[in-house]
This record gives sequence, structure tokens and C-alpha cells, in this order.
Amino acid sequence: MPPASIARTMPWGTVSPIQRSRFGAAALVALVLLTGCGGSSATPTPTPAAATATPKPDTHLAEPASGREVYTRLNEAGLGLVGTNAAEGTEPRSRINASYAGWPLALLEYSTTTARAKSVPFRDGGAPGAGQPAFTFAGLNIAVLWGPSTQGHVPAPPDATKVEAAKKLAEALGELVGPLAERSVARVTVPLPTATPPPSVAPSPSPSATPTATP
Repeated sequence: MPPASIARTMPWGTVSPIQRSRFGAAALVALVLLTGCGGSSATPTPTPAAATATPKPDTHLAEPASGREVYTRLNEAGLGLVGTNAAEGTEPRSRINASYAGWPLALLEYSTTTARAKSVPFRDGGAPGAGQPAFTFAGLNIAVLWGPSTQGHVPAPPDATKVEAAKKLAEALGELVGPLAERSVARVTVPLPTATPPPSVAPSPSPSATPTATP
């Protein structure tokens, strides 16, 4: 029998130490390759975090709001008010006269909301009367009158340009002293919520006494 055939048929115990070391090294290399190929796992792709909405800063002023601050904030909002003069007094504590979108505007500051409501009384959603401006907005202790004087006449309905300007004014003013009450010839704000009276509970009838028979 040739030597190569003998080596293949010889049991493990009769293989020389050099051959055993070669076989062991080859088996170890194969094991490492198998482990490296089968044991590695793909790195999971991290799930992107859900985008969170940035909270809108609160621009609402506390009562009593300053008329000068309201005027400044309205211009910062891009309304382009052009002041003409200002005066101080008592109820209103200050009055700023200006021009906005081609019409005169008056910004009045009162000491409290109650004082403002007494000095400029009107029903939310009502229409202006004779001699009153086309738009009046009120929130907290601030009232804004916008429109030309009608001198005893009811103001005429404004054109679309003036209505759009009124919407911008109401939106910017509402961010500061809203919710707003509005008196106008063309409503541009959301009506104030009305308080719903609680349901009345009808008294339950008292049980009538059962008459007893007299013997």
C-alpha cells in the first residue's frame, strides 16, 4: 500500500504530532471563519426622533396693560401705525392718536377692564351708531377706535382693503389683550363665548301621604 494511502487510513492516535498540530490549526482557522461570518449581526439603524413642535411664545399682556406698550407691539407686528399726538388724563389714563391704513386710530388705556367697559360701553357684535367709528375693539383695559368721524351719521360699510386691514389690526391686538369685543360695520373677529346657564333642576315631588281608613 502506498504511504499516502496508509496515512489516510491510519487512526487519529497513530498520526504524528506534527500532523495533529496541522489538523488542529486548520480546524481552528475554519472555526474562526465560521464564527466571523455567522456570528456578526447588522448594526440596527437608529429610529429618528419624532419632531416636536416649538411652543409659540405667549405675547398676552397682563392687566393693566400699558397703552404705549400696546402701540409699540402693534408696530413690531408690522402694522405701521403713525402717531400724531398723545395725552394723559384720568379714564382714559392715556390716549394715543395715530393713523393706520389711511384712517385715524385712537388707542385708549384705562385703569381697569371695568373702567374701560364703563367709558366705552357696547355689546360685542353690535353695530356702530351715529358719530361712532367703523371699528371699535376692546380687550382688558385697552380700547382701540378706528375709522373717520361720521358727525352724526352711521359709518358706511368699508371696502375690502379696509376690512383686510381691520383683520390684521384685530389679530395683532388680540395677541396682546384678547379675547376682543368688537363693535363694527363688518365683523372680523370671532364672537366672544357666551356663558351657558346651568340646567335647572326641577324639585322632585314629595310623596303624598296615604290616607288611613278610619274604623
